[in-house]
Amino acid sequence: MYLEKPIGMSVEQAQVLRKAIKRYGRVFQFGTQQRSDRNFRFACELALNGRIGKLHTIKVAVPPSIKTGNFPVVPVPAGLDYEMWLGPAPWAPYMKERVVTLGSDWEKLWWHISDYSLGWISAWGIHHIDIAQWGNGTELTGPVEAEGTGVFPDEGLCDCATSWNVKMKYANGVTIDFTDNNQNPQGVRFEGADGWVFVNREGIDAHPKSLLTEEIGPDQIHLPVSNHHQQNFLDCVKSRGNPVSPIESAVCSEIVCQLADIATRTKRKLTWDAEKEKFTNDEQANMMLKRAMRAPWHL
Repeated sequence: MYLEKPIGMSVEQAQVLRKAIKRYGRVFQFGTQQRSDRNFRFACELALNGRIGKLHTIKVAVPPSIKTGNFPVVPVPAGLDYEMWLGPAPWAPYMKERVVTLGSDWEKLWWHISDYSLGWISAWGIHHIDIAQWGNGTELTGPVEAEGTGVFPDEGLCDCATSWNVKMKYANGVTIDFTDNNQNPQGVRFEGADGWVFVNREGIDAHPKSLLTEEIGPDQIHLPVSNHHQQNFLDCVKSRGNPVSPIESAVCSEIVCQLADIATRTKRKLTWDAEKEKFTNDEQANMMLKRAMRAPWHL
């Protein structure tokens, strides 16, 4: 299975997929293709090998979701199975803007409607959060605390966060500051006691600049090398090996995005048990780890 992001609408959905992949012994590759980019891999290796000193902060920023007005309800066009399009989501009146792409890929409004997506905090956030997890050495776990705020539209079709500021603390002492890119440059910035390295799809930068020409020694931490995400998946289908973005790390990165969304909605400090994958002493927040599905859909 090659799966584009996000994994699902809830932590529970991600957990169920992981269980099925492992039960049936399937090869799984998550569409976090930045793991197959040299710059992202090198930035993570610099952080993992202490080249910036002791890592203390990772700043992650991605584009925010959008705000729109309301749109007219119109008849469902012939040839569209609108019930199937809605799937397990709650029933909602048909309007073409809910379903179609208005222009560019950014104008798929359903990306920004909480019945179908968590918005860019998850759908875009997963790419850079996954790199933060990779470079923090925490790809198979998660934070111990999450706290944040968010701004949500008060009207219109789209209702996902148009701005957010979330801090997540890890057991190793590292903090991830996760925001929209109106507050910080889009990308991932690893900050250590002796320097920093910043990476996004446009390139890589560091301080001191000499970090960019460093070599990772043979006895140091090397991350799996993939130079083509889809080819890596196909190679592993043949070899039955583990792709560069396997189900275990995919679910952990997805959960971090879900925690960020829940933190913005609860607006209080949340304590997370990464081993049990549930909040500690917060039943309201734990209820948000699942999502009701419209019959006859079920997990």
